[in-house]
Amino acid sequence: MLPRERALLVGVDTYEARRKGGYSLEESLDELERLSESAGLRVVGTASQKLTSPDRTFYIGEGKLEEVIHLARQFEVESIVFDDELTPSQLRNLEREINRQVGGVRLCDRTALILDIFDQRAT
Repeated sequence: MLPRERALLVGVDTYEARRKGGYSLEESLDELERLSESAGLRVVGTASQKLTSPDRTFYIGEGKLEEVIHLARQFEVESIVFDDELTPSQLRNLEREINRQVGGVRLCDRTALILDIFDQRAT
């Protein structure tokens, strides 16, 4: 059996999400972990941040981005999965910054992960 790809999960707890009364960040990250495992990933860590709203450039703040980069190195992750849907510019900025410092890390958001699971099951 092939070793499963190591993944880091990243989530943001926003004021808007708390106001809507949806899932807590912990519940959402727990579900994301189960989805990640369904996709064949092995979750080795999580990072989260409380923000008024997601950062427009990186989704997470620059300090949290440095922590994510540190965790990616520490756990030698191959994938980083973000709990919310990223804009194309956020994804591009994150890929550029993370891979500049770590290299070879795939990034995806919850939506892309779910689509990947459907694709795996269809083939």
